Amino acid sequence: MERYQITAELRDSTGKGVARKLRAAGRVPAIAYGKHVEQPMALSLSTREMVTILRKPTGRYMPLDITIGEQKFAAVVRDFQVDALTRSLKHCDFLLLEDSTPVRVKVPILKIGKSKGEAIGARLILARREVLVQALPADIPAEIGVDVSHLETGDVIYIDQLDFPEGVTASYRTRYPVIVLKAARAGSDDDAAVDGVAIADGEEGEEAVAEDPAE
Repeated sequence: MERYQITAELRDSTGKGVARKLRAAGRVPAIAYGKHVEQPMALSLSTREMVTILRKPTGRYMPLDITIGEQKFAAVVRDFQVDALTRSLKHCDFLLLEDSTPVRVKVPILKIGKSKGEAIGARLILARREVLVQALPADIPAEIGVDVSHLETGDVIYIDQLDFPEGVTASYRTRYPVIVLKAARAGSDDDAAVDGVAIADGEEGEEAVAEDPAE
């Protein structure tokens, strides 16, 4: 899959006042960091371009190329902040990648097919919408497809039962359910527990993708 492309500018100044001016000018403040750069780089990017990338189905997960002056870096979006009131993009963090170094990133789960249990009224719950994987940047998949057509009421698919592409491995400390097929009951809640593991969005037991940069 072709990488998304974005151009950034280095910024010499930081702070809330500078960030406000950048946003008013249609730019979003950002920071890029990685093990192969001496220190985090303070950047600014086009807000419109960055929002366009983040709105794409794979924009939050797949590597992209950031051009800074004469240099181009492969990176993934490590984090981003959105204003709670205006829903405008406030800040982005990028993890810079090395082609030869594996990286841990979250990849979305794609449900494939309709289960046998759903045909008789069961509810299929996507217990984890994303899974943390480790792979070389070139091997990072856009999604992890899970065929649910064979599932019957009460069946559970766990993280260690997923089929990952060659060169891609799951990264987790605790085995957890990814997809659950529950019998439908009146007044039931989507939040449940399977084998004592809570079902909710998030990646329980996973390690952080990378260390946070210094403020």
